[in-house]
Amino acid sequence: MLLRYLFDDSDTTLMRFLTAIKRTSATTLLISEMTDPSAYADEHFLAHGVVFFHNYLEDDGMRRGIQVIKMRGTDVNTEIHTLSFESKGLVVTEGTPVS
Repeated sequence: MLLRYLFDDSDTTLMRFLTAIKRTSATTLLISEMTDPSAYADEHFLAHGVVFFHNYLEDDGMRRGIQVIKMRGTDVNTEIHTLSFESKGLVVTEGTPVS
């Protein structure tokens, strides 16, 4: 997360930042880029939900996928599902996990 580059004590700063956001009762999305999806970051532990977006190569070209890693208090399907951008918005194709 970008905060690691801005502050000497990024763990404490991150905790204070997330605590302040939580007090607002707002739904908040923290977005970061990960090149290693197996790496578990501090913000994953602190978050109520973790969702990964994927780009992957199939026979006929690049595809997008979405994967719910965790959603606190809810059972989730952690498989990668096809994601597309359409005129009606983001569409997750149910029942079509990516292999």
